[in-house]
Amino acid sequence: MKSNIKDVRLQHFDRIRGYLEKLKIEEIIEDQEKYVIDIPFPFEFISGEKIALLIRFFIMEKWILTKCLILLAKQIPKNLQNSIMKSLLQSNFQYPEVTFSMDLESNIYLEIDMIPSINFKTFESEFKSIHFGIKHFYNVIISNIDKKMSKQNTFKEFKMLYS
Repeated sequence: MKSNIKDVRLQHFDRIRGYLEKLKIEEIIEDQEKYVIDIPFPFEFISGEKIALLIRFFIMEKWILTKCLILLAKQIPKNLQNSIMKSLLQSNFQYPEVTFSMDLESNIYLEIDMIPSINFKTFESEFKSIHFGIKHFYNVIISNIDKKMSKQNTFKEFKMLYS
């Protein structure tokens, strides 16, 4: 039965990789043994400043868990943590397509969970909601709390940590 689950997860892995290729994602980092796909998500601010955020796809048997690392904990001033957390929870309540979360180290993520049988059109729509979530995070949440908080290239930071 275990090999059956492996086969199913590998099919899901191939489907998601194919969708990312169809979206013309230039850099796809695969770890088939762990059923993980990483990509950089380029984002440009109105100011012209550009960053690349890490998006990680966790391929499970019954779910595709997508996590976009928006902000590392070390960038969050201690005195602003509660305000940011409150705003993230309120945003989760207001916007059904946007879910913010935090890991055990207090890094902030934008999440999208999808069923593995998702078709390309729906995948593309879900994927595009990441852009909305990032815009909302920086243009609404952060700008209302601290306009000076730095934006991070989480993809580059992640690659430096794990290369």
